[in-house]
Amino acid sequence: MPAVIRVSVEGQRVLTWEGDENAIVRLFDEAPRAARPRRPEQLAATSILHLHRYGRFIGEDSIGQRGEVMHIVWLVLDTPFDDPERPEARVADCAASSTIDVDFEIIERGGKPTVRGRVKGVTKLDG
Repeated sequence: MPAVIRVSVEGQRVLTWEGDENAIVRLFDEAPRAARPRRPEQLAATSILHLHRYGRFIGEDSIGQRGEVMHIVWLVLDTPFDDPERPEARVADCAASSTIDVDFEIIERGGKPTVRGRVKGVTKLDG
């Protein structure tokens, strides 16, 4: 069964991504390389802010939009997961065969917006 990642920004669903364990591994490999010279979390944050402000991706074409989705999903998978027994755990560690709901909030500090994601729920799928 694939992983399903449902991403919201300020409570509004903006995308749903599905992928198997191999897709997750490829995404972790490709996102940092595709982001150069920037970091994938920078590209993801920029896309999330744009989705929040304008209700659409930055990219006008499907290739650009797929790149934005890849970086947003990378950011979700790299998010620390609150597990006291494994403080270094990331969402990616439990993503396979799970549905993961993440909500990003936009925090304005001194006129500069910051994006912060919070895992709202993980449902392990039997398969």
